[in-house]
Amino acid sequence: MTNRVEPSVFDSSQYHEDCIEILREIQWLPFLEKFHGSNEEVTKQFSFTFNGEKALIGNFSFRVSEDTIAQAIGISPEGEKYFKTKQFKEKSWTQFMSRSRVSSVNWKKGVPRSWLMHPWDEMVYILQKFITCEGRYSIVYLYHIKLLLHLKKQCVISIPYFLLQILTKMSKTIQKQKGNEDKSLYHFVLIKILIEHELQRRGNHGKNSSLLIKLEMRKIKKKCKRTQGS
Repeated sequence: MTNRVEPSVFDSSQYHEDCIEILREIQWLPFLEKFHGSNEEVTKQFSFTFNGEKALIGNFSFRVSEDTIAQAIGISPEGEKYFKTKQFKEKSWTQFMSRSRVSSVNWKKGVPRSWLMHPWDEMVYILQKFITCEGRYSIVYLYHIKLLLHLKKQCVISIPYFLLQILTKMSKTIQKQKGNEDKSLYHFVLIKILIEHELQRRGNHGKNSSLLIKLEMRKIKKKCKRTQGS
């Protein structure tokens, strides 16, 4: 069992209506509503084999790129190719922060999420659960602010590129510490979404497509279990 607690379902009733409206405006709701279950063995196998371009799960090989992620999640790849490690010095973060806290901010250590004003404190929480998947929900870092700027349409970043970098970084970490990977394993549902999209792309269309995809996923899971046990 992995150590990270990651949601397998997006339930809009758990979040403030202001947050849902922001997600609706930015057209992220269809992506988040794809969150329905995952499989740990499949996620592990993906992480063990993904090289930044392709992954192999059992006998199922598929390509993962900015474009394929964009197609699977329904979010445009247009915008700045931004990732966590890319710094920016803008003071635009002050608009999200309680005025009484601005002078105390230290981005090297991060800041408590409670310092952010509504609805941005809760929006960061949603980002942490479904996009960045850190598991440290109480602390906000500068890259969360960059994502908030994107949500507020004050900048445009490529979310598919951001997610590709997360998957690549995770897989590199997992491959270095094989046998002790539980702490670094995440994005279970995103990986499932990518696999299901690829199965659909390869021809599982028509009224029975969802059933065919489920059957294919079962085959993949069985192969993963055999691989894990060998």
